[in-house]
Amino acid sequence: MNFIVYFLIYNKLMLIAHRGYSDKYVDNSEESFREAIRSGFDMIELDINICKSGELVIFHDTLIDGINVNDYDLHTLYNKYGIITLDFYFKNINTNIIKTYIDIKGNDDTVDYLCNYFLNINKEINMELIFFASFNMNHLDIIQNKLPAINVGLITSNKFNVYELEFLLNKYTFFAFHWECFDNKLYTFLHNRNKLVFLYTCHNHDEYTYITNKFKFDGLVSNICVK
Repeated sequence: MNFIVYFLIYNKLMLIAHRGYSDKYVDNSEESFREAIRSGFDMIELDINICKSGELVIFHDTLIDGINVNDYDLHTLYNKYGIITLDFYFKNINTNIIKTYIDIKGNDDTVDYLCNYFLNINKEINMELIFFASFNMNHLDIIQNKLPAINVGLITSNKFNVYELEFLLNKYTFFAFHWECFDNKLYTFLHNRNKLVFLYTCHNHDEYTYITNKFKFDGLVSNICVK
């Protein structure tokens, strides 16, 4: 059964590890990803960008010490800052037992490298377990044109109404909203059209209690693990 269909039918809340278990370890690190699995998260969210030597690196921000991550080579990023690659993630993290949410950063070059990576990877990956997402709709268009991607979603901090969302329904399988820009009317509208709804980002237990009591949704991007 397709995972989207499963969660829509059984209403199972997915807890999504924000950059891995970032409340315990450095975000987007191997340790944070392994701890997310050990702690029982349902999905790992990570950020990707492209570095100067052409590798897809797992890093959220644009700058490191005032220099664009695109202008660093991998040797420097790994040895000086401990930044790992997407290839390292898929080769060293058991991605068959947890879903992966890839938040695409940077420019269109990042997406082109990402597509080429998945088209040429020497490892069988269950694409049902991979969720591609971006704030940038052009990134998502490229993904859909080049990859046999199953799960493609828009990340947004916009306050959409249902009429505006109507135009996006055929493009995406899920939507990730900042919880402060969300209301339950959107959930009902999207759920009735077989779309998953994620909210981001939960930073602490107070926010977790507030978000889970106030909103209906399918997955929560969170720094903490509450099971």
